[in-house]
Amino acid sequence: MSDRTVDLVQEGFDLAIRIGELADSTLIARKITTLRHCAVASPAFWDTHGVPQTADDLRSLPFLRYQTLQRRNALNFERPDGTSGTISPPQRVRASSGDFLSQMAVAGQGFMVEPEFVVAPHLQSGALVEVLTDHSWHGLNLYIVFPPGKRATRHVDAFVECLERALR
Repeated sequence: MSDRTVDLVQEGFDLAIRIGELADSTLIARKITTLRHCAVASPAFWDTHGVPQTADDLRSLPFLRYQTLQRRNALNFERPDGTSGTISPPQRVRASSGDFLSQMAVAGQGFMVEPEFVVAPHLQSGALVEVLTDHSWHGLNLYIVFPPGKRATRHVDAFVECLERALR
């Protein structure tokens, strides 16, 4: 597992799992799911800054941002009434490691909005607390991409089927 984008054809991979917006290419893409995102921080952070009642309450709080080329500074969300909004909170840290950012959040350094799978262990342990559960944060799609013209093996088909079933 790596955040590095691989060249499936040149490097001989059967498939890759990609999260985000896919660039136009000759690869064959299959959407598996949209990843649910959570707004989280440590209990101590919420004690200090107050538990937000709306996404606008996050506007001035220190933000721990996962940095990719695809993701911008703004956080897009949908309110419970279905209206959309955007906030651009001040960034305390930008990193390309969800694990690192999770540790920063656990240490009370800011809040983050990340896929549920990144923060799930910390939510289960109580080290992080999710807020605004009635809001939907702009999620990213998870895709499996295949090189063009290469027939999948039974092993690859079984893996894809297992992944789809697990993430349904």
